[in-house]
Amino acid sequence: MKSKNAPSILTAFASLALIGTSDAALVTGTWTSAQGGGPITNENTASPTVGDGTANSADSDALYSAMPTIALANVGEKVTLSGSANLIGIASGQVRQFRWGLYNVNSSADINGWLGYFATQGSGTTVGEAYERKDPNTTQFFAGGTSNVSVNVTGGTAPGTGISFASGDYTFTLSLERVASGLQVESTITRISDSQDFGTVSFLDTTPLTYTFDRVGFLIAGNLDADQVQFSNIDVTLVPEPHSAVLGLIGSALLLLRRRSHPSA
Repeated sequence: MKSKNAPSILTAFASLALIGTSDAALVTGTWTSAQGGGPITNENTASPTVGDGTANSADSDALYSAMPTIALANVGEKVTLSGSANLIGIASGQVRQFRWGLYNVNSSADINGWLGYFATQGSGTTVGEAYERKDPNTTQFFAGGTSNVSVNVTGGTAPGTGISFASGDYTFTLSLERVASGLQVESTITRISDSQDFGTVSFLDTTPLTYTFDRVGFLIAGNLDADQVQFSNIDVTLVPEPHSAVLGLIGSALLLLRRRSHPSA
């Protein structure tokens, strides 16, 4: 005879599957200035603001926050940094001056020597890029240069002639996925008003220096001359490897079935 609990169990299992297996968390640790004198407000939220809107108030500023440690231990696991930023009063057309990254503090007592990856934006005919930090490196987490970033610098897409990075609202992402041969690195930055792409990058790093990440960081570099940058909903999402995710769903469904089959007195 068909169990009267079967439809409920199937419905519950389908609901579990629809919920998904990603673990997302807003970055709400205290945002700390790494350089620059621009004030940081809303520093204990996922939407900090740098600068007060006066001329160049957010110029040449960098900030970072700790996050729960994420270790990409298995093939198929992926961590994604995402959010949006409203850039106000910036010098139009500047390239690779806005940077966002996921880092490993690498036992450093300061902001130097971190490992990890960061992405940058393009403008006009200049592409956006993604960089891997060298080990060892000697300067701040957001710094470029051959002594600090590896040869895994990979150009993405250029917006096109006459299309300038300028003041406005942008969404950004940086994803690191563990694959059999290393880390698949993907980054994007898109202007919200017209969906214009200012840097889609994709490359396979076959010699990653770390699979563990515990910091989020940004640079608003000096050539932008920014008056203010308002970040919104900075988020880090971990997607577990598929095999573990499926086992977790099956286990949850079986536990529910057992409870329905053997209700407590």
